[in-house]
Amino acid sequence: MTSTSDRFAIIPVTHGPAPDDAILIGSLDTILEYLPDTHARNDSIRRLDEGLARAAKTDQLQAMARACNVIAFADAVTRLASRLDALVAQREARAQQDAAREAEEEAKQIQAELDALPDPDNPDAHVRGRDQAEFPEPGEPPGTVMPQPTAIEFDGD
Repeated sequence: MTSTSDRFAIIPVTHGPAPDDAILIGSLDTILEYLPDTHARNDSIRRLDEGLARAAKTDQLQAMARACNVIAFADAVTRLASRLDALVAQREARAQQDAAREAEEEAKQIQAELDALPDPDNPDAHVRGRDQAEFPEPGEPPGTVMPQPTAIEFDGD
């Protein structure tokens, strides 16, 4: 005769609490998932496999998205670097143009000042356009010249 502990039964539980000594409690599919070669277990394994396949596909799509984001970021950095290089080149060209313009203006100013100077080959050129002024002859000092005092000897008388 078989002992009562070797016997099990799967029975539906009507309304109310499950027996205290129940090993599994749930729907019939939930209980049958634990038994090999049942439709419930096979469906559970199939759903698990589908979930793993979806997770692998999601991982693959996320890796592709990361790669696309890295490529887009690298392209953006490259475009930004190109724009910065163009800006630096533009500023350098503008600085060179400004320096050339300043040098040209300085050369014009120097030439204008040189043109305003009297002609060294024509000594009368510096009085052009002005009233003629009397200038002392060369070698004759301007103003009054005082004669040098002479030394006088005093013999004491």
